[in-house]
Amino acid sequence: MPWTHHVVFQLSQEWYVLPVEQVRAIERWHAPTPVPGTPPAIIGIINQRGMLVPVIDARVLLNLPLDAPTRSSRLLFTHAQATDFALITDQVADMLTLDPTSLEDAPARASTLISGLVMTPFGRASMLDLEAVLNTVRLNY
Repeated sequence: MPWTHHVVFQLSQEWYVLPVEQVRAIERWHAPTPVPGTPPAIIGIINQRGMLVPVIDARVLLNLPLDAPTRSSRLLFTHAQATDFALITDQVADMLTLDPTSLEDAPARASTLISGLVMTPFGRASMLDLEAVLNTVRLNY
């Protein structure tokens, strides 16, 4: 299997990775417009190049502490299941080339949003499953 590129980002002191193919853009944090009646994980919508995109806070879904955005916070614009959405992150650290054979299975106690673990220069990182994120938002809310 060929080596693959991944974006490494942080949520509440924990590291996560996404395949670069799922990331459309990375932008500085700017507050989304809240939408009444949306699930707690959807913190609002944002205009990205003329398209309204929901902003999801995966920390809500992962039961992580919620921190206020800082100067390091970024929006990761992503695409999964024919849906464009943004994830709020505490910071985007790097883009790394990872050996897919180094991907470990997620522990049994891990969230269903995690598809595996991989070692990065920042420490062990969880592979976030964007399809599971969307399915969780759609099914639970």
